[in-house]
Amino acid sequence: MQLFPNLFSPIQIGKTTVKNRIFMPPLSTNLAEKGYVTDALIEHYSNRAKGSVGLIITEVTTVEPVYTYLPGDMSIYDDSYIPGWKKLVDAVHQYDTKILSQLFHPAGISMDACA
Repeated sequence: MQLFPNLFSPIQIGKTTVKNRIFMPPLSTNLAEKGYVTDALIEHYSNRAKGSVGLIITEVTTVEPVYTYLPGDMSIYDDSYIPGWKKLVDAVHQYDTKILSQLFHPAGISMDACA
């Protein structure tokens, strides 16, 4: 008897089908530079996709410019970030892996003083 018979079977979430039930939770890498996606970030996430993860949730992604949480966090608060995000999403999608972002506003818990 298989312990997890559905682990590698697709799952429907709303209108989206994920190829399996292996999900990667958001984990900080601190590989972004001034909020921008880097080649190191693309390599990090595409390696997980290549390893058959069905859904990746990216690390903390700040949504406004006043606060950051940790140095090296990703950002998406203006259009200048879109090209890097597009490269990241395209790299992950080539392995039929879905990706979404953990949007974040640190407000009073910003660690700018620690940077």
